[in-house]
Amino acid sequence: MESLISSLPRLQRVKSWEKAFMDQFVKSPGQHMLVVGITGSGKTQTLYWLADLISHNTDETIVWFDIGKNDEAFKLGEICERPMKVIVPAGCRVESEDYDFELIWVDPMNISEVWDHVEEGFVNIISIYRFILDPHVFTQTIAEIFKSLIMKAHNYQIRTPMTIFADEFHNVAPSRNDALDYKQYLTGAWIQVNVEKLRSLGIRLIATTHGWRKIRAGIRSSFNWLIFKRISDDVGRDQKKLNKFTPLIQTLRNDQCIIVFPNKRFTDKAITPFYGDANKKVFYYGIYGGD
Repeated sequence: MESLISSLPRLQRVKSWEKAFMDQFVKSPGQHMLVVGITGSGKTQTLYWLADLISHNTDETIVWFDIGKNDEAFKLGEICERPMKVIVPAGCRVESEDYDFELIWVDPMNISEVWDHVEEGFVNIISIYRFILDPHVFTQTIAEIFKSLIMKAHNYQIRTPMTIFADEFHNVAPSRNDALDYKQYLTGAWIQVNVEKLRSLGIRLIATTHGWRKIRAGIRSSFNWLIFKRISDDVGRDQKKLNKFTPLIQTLRNDQCIIVFPNKRFTDKAITPFYGDANKKVFYYGIYGGD
């Protein structure tokens, strides 16, 4: 197989990509990014790295959608060196003896209120998904939260610049074959139409997915930056030059990734730091949308 390094332009064979990445992505609000990798490939550690860079090199407001996997979201406080706010539906709660945070309740009948409690200078953890068991409630809640974000941003009711981290974004904007129901698929259409407005308003979305094709096709093209972790299939027809290196990407270590710039150029294997495993105790109580 052709060497990845020998195939790259001379500019990318040196570490000049790091400065370009800092200037064009980290310090540039509204740049959307999608991190693609199978389970266990180190996607969460990559999100930590991006949160670390953004929080220490910009004054952007940080929002993390908590999906309730161990204490993953709660490590951000120490990584970003910011206090934490955890926003949950009234009737639900989060407890931990290992982390300090301010717990905020929002009206379950008006879940879009979450954006009214997001505050600059904090790690704002929106913990809604963890309490939802009913897939139809999940679809409705996701739609309401993201539609509210876009409406509030459009009306300048949200403090920007802002970075939103959304793990497993294929649950928010799935491809037709992966949608729970047609309504969830249509929610993806609504996001697709409006995601570019977020960019222009200084709100960036950094999301992850298990597979390139699990995300709605029209939304994939809105992520002008990509990071590939270890994958099990190919990288997709959209990345013709990178696609021939699929065998290499399928064998990346957890601390390795390939960064794809908006101009389709890509780095050699980049090394990202390890921030430790999520192994402290966080407890979630309650059900949102239950009887």
